[in-house]
Amino acid sequence: GSIAILDLGYNCQPALLAPVLDRLASFCGSSAHWGVRWDSLGLESRGVDCLAEILSCPVSIVVLAGCEGVDLNAVRGKIGCRQIFVEVRDLQEAEGAIAAGCDGLIVKGHESAGSVSRYSSFVLLQELSGRLTVPYWVQGGIGTRSAAAVVVAGAAGVVLCEQLWLADESAI
Repeated sequence: GSIAILDLGYNCQPALLAPVLDRLASFCGSSAHWGVRWDSLGLESRGVDCLAEILSCPVSIVVLAGCEGVDLNAVRGKIGCRQIFVEVRDLQEAEGAIAAGCDGLIVKGHESAGSVSRYSSFVLLQELSGRLTVPYWVQGGIGTRSAAAVVVAGAAGVVLCEQLWLADESAI
């Protein structure tokens, strides 16, 4: 039931990323459930057009960050993805993303990295529980013992990022 998401980072070089993503897509196949994360950083130069330049192959999921006010239906048409998830920091942003047509949310508590909420993941989870009409995943402050609690509280799952470096299977 996991979904692999590749963060495209901040040093965008479309000429270098596009062939890498094409190769990744060829390994995954058309039925695989995977995607990419794109943070516009609120910059016009890193808008959806830049992402469309990079994505020459269709992906299942695109996670958008820093893209408030973007027409998600237009994004879907430009980049050819099946689902769009939006990173949010509070209930107001979540409701705005749902109104814009997102398929899912990544809720970022203050324990996460990047642009985050002023509240902890578990405070956000309590605030959002029962109020959202799309599935949502919680990012930040999640460990092996708390992941199940997040799902019991109503989330579709959790986002694991830096925690994976600490796994026994990690080469670090």
